[in-house]
Amino acid sequence: MKNLISLSEAVEELELPGHGTAEVHVSAEGNYDASRGMLLLTLSSGIRPLVDADTCRRPAWLPNPQLLQEHVSIEEATALAREIFSHWAEKVRRAIPAHAHPVL
Repeated sequence: MKNLISLSEAVEELELPGHGTAEVHVSAEGNYDASRGMLLLTLSSGIRPLVDADTCRRPAWLPNPQLLQEHVSIEEATALAREIFSHWAEKVRRAIPAHAHPVL
C-alpha cells in the first residue's frame, strides 16, 4: 500500500461561547493499493481550538468520518482524491449551523 496524498483545510473560523475561537477543519488521507487498483480515502472533520481556546468537543452537526474505496488507476488517483476532498470540504461547510458565530 502506497501513501498517496494528505490534504487538510480550515473551512471556517468560529467563536464558540465558553471555548474561545476555533476552526472547523477537514482532512483526507489517501492510500493506493496497487494490487487491487484501489484508492482508499479517509475523510474526517473536527473543531480545533485556536489561541487562548480550551479544548473543544466534536459538535453533533459535523458529518461523521468516512472511508471511501474507489477503483481507479494510479495515474488518476491523486486527481480523484482532490476532487472528493473538495466535495467533502463543501459538505462540512454546509453542515455548519446558521447559529454558529463566524469570526469576521
